Amino acid sequence: MVVASRTVLKNINPSKLLEELAALPLQSVNWAGFVRSGDRLYIPAAERRIVANGFDRARGHWIEEADPGDLKVSTSRDLTAEEGIRLDSTLAAHDSTLLTAEQQREDQDQADIDSMLTTEIQRFRTHLANWDSYTAAQTKAATKDCLLTLGKALRFILRRERGGMV
Repeated sequence: MVVASRTVLKNINPSKLLEELAALPLQSVNWAGFVRSGDRLYIPAAERRIVANGFDRARGHWIEEADPGDLKVSTSRDLTAEEGIRLDSTLAAHDSTLLTAEQQREDQDQADIDSMLTTEIQRFRTHLANWDSYTAAQTKAATKDCLLTLGKALRFILRRERGGMV
C-alpha cells in the first residue's frame, strides 16, 4: 500500500470526492485533518490534533498527529505522474456543495416526506375543526381517517428519523 499525502484547506463532501476519485486505484482515504460537520460535510480542523497514539516495544509510546486539511490517500501502487496530476486537479476542483446521485435522491425523499406529513397534518386539523358539526356517520368516518392519518404521520416521522422504510 502506498500513501499519497495532500493538504486540502477547504470543505469536502466525502461521498462526492470518492465518486470523483473513482478512476484512481484507491484503497482508502484518511480524513485525519478534517472534522465532521453535519451528515455530508467535512471541514478542515482548526488546529493540529492527535489522531492516534499507542505503545509498542519497538517504538515505545508513539503519537500520530494531523495538521488541518491533512488528507491521506492510500493506493494499491504508486500513482503515475498522470494519476498524481488527476488527484491534485480533482482535489482543487472539488465543490463540497455538489451532491452524489444518492444524496440527491435522499434530499428528494426528505422533501416528499415533509410534504406528505404537512398534508396529513392539515387533514387531521380539518377534521378536528369540523368535528362538532359532523353527523354520527361522518364522526365514525372522520375517526377512522384521523387514526389512519396519525398512523401515516407516525410512519413518515419514523422513516425520516431512522433513514429507511417503516
